[in-house]
Amino acid sequence: MDTRLLLARPAALGTAAALLVSLLAGAGLWLHYRPVVEVATSARGCGAAPDHVASLFSDDETTLIRLGGQDAGEPRVLRVEPASVLPGMFSSLLALSADSRLLAYVTASSEMMDDAHIWYVDVGRPGDRRALADVKSGLTPVRPAWSPDGGQLAYVVGQSSTSRPASTLRPTR
Repeated sequence: MDTRLLLARPAALGTAAALLVSLLAGAGLWLHYRPVVEVATSARGCGAAPDHVASLFSDDETTLIRLGGQDAGEPRVLRVEPASVLPGMFSSLLALSADSRLLAYVTASSEMMDDAHIWYVDVGRPGDRRALADVKSGLTPVRPAWSPDGGQLAYVVGQSSTSRPASTLRPTR
């Protein structure tokens, strides 16, 4: 048997193993080098979050619009609305501005969002409710979103020509 052939095999195997290890190490570096990407699951995750929490409490006759701190203390009642136009299930449509000064909410004549109205209140003067938009039909039950400065409110309407576009809605202060 030729000894050169026996000596060449371990050397070739060692070289191949070294090459494989260096390739794997390089792939490992490449995998770790990729940047971490965070995905927001809601519009709220993209902007500044309010330091208060708005909620509804309904007894099927009246609905309380409440505002509380993040500490889960006793919330303060801002307004009382008839449950027939503001059922507790509309809680997901409450929109608090980033500075917690303005609260938008939706009332409607039915759970199908017919004849919907978008209102807002200044939480410092909640007795003074102001209309932002009237949407006869097509308001989508998606939480409205305030612009970062609280100057505009965006909402979603599907297939309706009877409402004003969100870009024109500017609360008066």
